Amino acid sequence: MINHALSFTNRSGLTAVKYKGWMQEVGFENVREEKFAVPGNPWVKGTEQKQLGRMQMENILQGIHRVSMTLCTKVLGMAPEEVEPLLENVRKDLMNRNIHLHYIACQYKRGNLQGHKS
Repeated sequence: MINHALSFTNRSGLTAVKYKGWMQEVGFENVREEKFAVPGNPWVKGTEQKQLGRMQMENILQGIHRVSMTLCTKVLGMAPEEVEPLLENVRKDLMNRNIHLHYIACQYKRGNLQGHKS
């Protein structure tokens, strides 16, 4: 629903898949894309991974209301009373450790710009 709303604003929540290509288009050489999973809540084993999941969950919980309410009401024309129950379910799912939520994150490493020396 959020990506649908973003499409009306000429934006996308999926642009990250284009980063490597964009870096190569502007001249970066040897662009390496390393993908790794980031837990979306503290369902994972291990102290560090649980902490990472907790932090990720808190980040999403803190921003989801404003972003979703703005897009759903101003872009999709929904009433706030329609959006709030949806957000309540999203919050419950985010905090549910039985839902093994994770995000795919990417790290980019690069060499020099073509024709430039460092």
